[in-house]
Amino acid sequence: MPADIILINTDSGSAFFDTVSLDGETILSERYAVNNKHVGQLQIQNYRGMLMCEEPNPIIHRFKGLLSENNSPFLEVQDRNFAMRGSVLRNTNFVMGIVVYVGNDTKAHQNAKLMQRK
Repeated sequence: MPADIILINTDSGSAFFDTVSLDGETILSERYAVNNKHVGQLQIQNYRGMLMCEEPNPIIHRFKGLLSENNSPFLEVQDRNFAMRGSVLRNTNFVMGIVVYVGNDTKAHQNAKLMQRK
């Protein structure tokens, strides 16, 4: 994936990502759609929401935010709903997500800059 995203839909409520190039973990990481709610292809055209989240940072195993979908009350968004740039979708047919960070703001890029300072 070219951006950090929050999952709002998957084919089965959860998705599996290969993150070995990001954190060295060889076991697939399971991530979940926010609220395990199904958002269909037709519904996505009318999907509206507001996401409030932390500023970009290099901590790859932490994400906190709040998401309001279609004027509903805010739901907590955590790292279990977050997929990083550079992770590869595995054993899952599809995901839909909201882009959170792109370019220099992605956690992978922030972490890479931190590593270069040695």
